[in-house]
Amino acid sequence: MESLWHLLASVLLKQFPLMESSWHLLASVLLKQLPLMESSWHLLASVLLKQLPLMESSWHLLASVLLKQLPLMESLWHLLASVLLKQLPLMESLWHLLASVLLKQLPLMESPWHLLASVLLKQLPLMESSWHLLASVLLKQLPLMESSWHLLASVLLKLFPLMESPWHLLASVLLKQLPLMESLWHLLASVLLKQFPLMESSWHLLASVLLKQLPLMESSWHLLASVLLKQLPLMESSWHLLASVLLKQLPLMESLWHLLASVLLKQLPLMESLWHLLASVLLKQLPLMESSWHLLASVLLKLFPLMESLWHLLASVLLKQLPLMESSWHLLASVLLKQLPLMESSWHLLASVLLKQLPLMESLWHLLASVLLKQLPLMESLWHLLASVLLKQLPLMESSWHLLASVLLKLFPLMESLWHLLASVLLKQLPLMESSWHLLASVLLKQLPLMESLWHLLASILPVSV
Repeated sequence: MESLWHLLASVLLKQFPLMESSWHLLASVLLKQLPLMESSWHLLASVLLKQLPLMESSWHLLASVLLKQLPLMESLWHLLASVLLKQLPLMESLWHLLASVLLKQLPLMESPWHLLASVLLKQLPLMESSWHLLASVLLKQLPLMESSWHLLASVLLKLFPLMESPWHLLASVLLKQLPLMESLWHLLASVLLKQFPLMESSWHLLASVLLKQLPLMESSWHLLASVLLKQLPLMESSWHLLASVLLKQLPLMESLWHLLASVLLKQLPLMESLWHLLASVLLKQLPLMESSWHLLASVLLKLFPLMESLWHLLASVLLKQLPLMESSWHLLASVLLKQLPLMESSWHLLASVLLKQLPLMESLWHLLASVLLKQLPLMESLWHLLASVLLKQLPLMESSWHLLASVLLKLFPLMESLWHLLASVLLKQLPLMESSWHLLASVLLKQLPLMESLWHLLASILPVSV
């Protein structure tokens, strides 16, 4: 009868508005039959899916009627879901056809989507056992649906504000599925990253909704982080694209950054074992992201005062990673030092926060010093630039110099073996810094009375080092 199906469909679809009052009755009867008809579902699906292109013109009518029935059918949805999900592997070959038709209908169905979303999200806990099956099938379809992704994204992103209250439920279910879907993540990442430029206009909306969910999802963040970080090497080729889009969004997301920072920083101890992997990938991207660094820096520096209470935690984790990242430090240094002139106006803010952290980080300073001093010969060509910026900041930082001096001088005995290296580099810079020496001298001399208690320590070391 397949040849007659299109005729039957066109007649039945025209009857939809007339039969609306009876649909709930029809649905309750049909849904109860689902377990009895399971053996025949694959046959039914193959026939119906082949009719999709023929029925496209009538789909909007069908959708408007069915979506209105959703609240009435909610009690039966779990039954429907359990049967349909079992059919997924059988219908895989026909999924591309289904996807192409449904995605074209998205703009027509936008107004009833919120209703659909609220019902489906309530079903998530009931369907959890079948999610892995659903994910494996859908993710395999991603390459086939790529051409329609932009359309799908524009519709879904518009629904974010409407769905905010059920998002926590969605997040808790999806995050539990992450380990099951790991083998398919690379496929998902390659498709989604290609869509970034197309979705840029909607990113701010997406960010505002997701960031508000952060406190709700905190308990699941470690799981998310472990999966995503493992994917980093697979996604490296697409990172530059991701970075260029995200960095452009920074000014739009500024008001929500403090929330993001407080949640992420709390996760640092949990993610420590994976930090080296993250660092190796990110550091390789530095040259590609150079043009956007100034934007990133201006936003991050504004957050310093907000994040002060969490800095010690951040510092303890990052400093422990220093030996692991040593091979990439020269690359990091060359990029950061080039940004110094651009960030000058914000340096005083940066300095005031970092200097307050010095006593907290003292135990880790020796580690930092040993790594940085080894990099000195590599960074020599950029030292003049660093010196010119730092020396201009001296008057602004005067009030904090005594604190800085007390910490540095305590480190002298620990750094003695590296002092000769430091001295050879700094002495080469002397002619370049001459114009600023008077400024340096006036500041340092004002500090002399404050540092008197530490002078004996300095005096005992200098004869040995020099």
